[in-house]
Amino acid sequence: MESRCEILRKAREGKSLTLQNVAETLGLSLPQYRDVEAYDEEIEQTLSTAQVLRLFETLNLRVEDVFGKPQQPTGSIALDSPFAVSSLVDQYLARESMGLSEFEERVGWDHLDQLTHAENMLNRPIMFFQALAKVLGLDWRTLLRAYLPQS
Repeated sequence: MESRCEILRKAREGKSLTLQNVAETLGLSLPQYRDVEAYDEEIEQTLSTAQVLRLFETLNLRVEDVFGKPQQPTGSIALDSPFAVSSLVDQYLARESMGLSEFEERVGWDHLDQLTHAENMLNRPIMFFQALAKVLGLDWRTLLRAYLPQS
């Protein structure tokens, strides 16, 4: 199985783009983008989710191509919008008799009252979606889909 780095490098080379071309597209320095293609965790930890999505668009990749296919969500709520995610969190808070600040502490991220603001959430790294999904018992890729533009 190819590493994320190999997938990104091959896709970039297949589009005849240089490291510098992609770095400029993402608003990164050349060393910053070089690290993205050198270390698998860089894509999750240092790029904003919006930058990751722009990278995938530039390289003609899908989330599944790099991170694998998400598991199907469980439960009755369809995670098709930021509002659905916010509703799911509200249900979790009620079920756990928990306040927002305690939930934020459990997730390890603050400002979770802004879940309905897709732009704000997409400025966070992929690891934010991973942490939130872990607490909610979901696959993070399923959670991320709620914030992707609907086609």
